[in-house]
Amino acid sequence: MRRAKGASGPLPSAGLSRPARAGTYEVQMMRAPDDPGDVVVHVAGCEQITGTSRRMRADETRALLVEPGIKPCPTCRPESELGIDVA
Repeated sequence: MRRAKGASGPLPSAGLSRPARAGTYEVQMMRAPDDPGDVVVHVAGCEQITGTSRRMRADETRALLVEPGIKPCPTCRPESELGIDVA
């Protein structure tokens, strides 16, 4: 994201609340085996992560995103960053 000429102040966070290393991702896990919630993949640091999550490398994330029942976060869009189509 670029700053306009003459603009000051911090850049918007673009949905990230925690600093993240480039190329790291997080999978938001179900809270219990009977939890009907989706398993969601995020770019590490996404502010939409709730509950328990686990950090993952890019190669692990690519493999996970093609599994049935796994959804990418619509806010941080990890599939776009990885250059894959999950539709």
